[in-house]
Amino acid sequence: MIALGGDGTILRALQLAMTQHAAVLGVNFGHVGFLADIHGDELAGALESLVRGDALLDERTALVATIGGEPARRVIAFNDVVVARLPGFGSARLRVVVAGEALLVLSGDGVVIASPTGSTAYTVGAGGPAVAPSLDAIVITPLASQGTPLRSLVVDGSEIVRVEPEAQSAPLSIEIDGRETHAMPAPASLEIRAAARKARLVRTRPRTFYRDLATRL
Repeated sequence: MIALGGDGTILRALQLAMTQHAAVLGVNFGHVGFLADIHGDELAGALESLVRGDALLDERTALVATIGGEPARRVIAFNDVVVARLPGFGSARLRVVVAGEALLVLSGDGVVIASPTGSTAYTVGAGGPAVAPSLDAIVITPLASQGTPLRSLVVDGSEIVRVEPEAQSAPLSIEIDGRETHAMPAPASLEIRAAARKARLVRTRPRTFYRDLATRL
């Protein structure tokens, strides 16, 4: 699949491609284009590389979010899952459970749970780390939280992360990759784990994550 646009367009293409296990070639017509492989004027050369069989596949961890309720809903996130308070109703009060252990109790704006790919998006803006996309990990970053000294936490990609609203919490929304929003049901929880299938991006030329950080951020 060829995605012409910015990172939002490429994320949408990954959603469509995932069901067929197809790879996505991102062509940057946006501003940052962190996920893109090439710019628009390089498309012809990239297609020739594909025909020759010179292209590489860059596999990325995706997240599966299961939103509790009747019925439960499952959605795929390639960047992040954000649980955030609805303004005007007080603070988000959340319990974050990792591998069955209650890890954090947060009171603030919410929490971002990101893949390594998504760590350079909202997570970095919220004070979290930029994580190399080759790592199998999940990044947990509180948003404007009181009562915890942790700015961010990186856990193994095999762990299951659960977010549970506390009784006193403001109403919550769940945002998937910055574009898809769901209401957080109460008292149900949100469970996030790494997807069994990887997202696949096409690379037609050598590049490194560290060079991208230096030039694009």
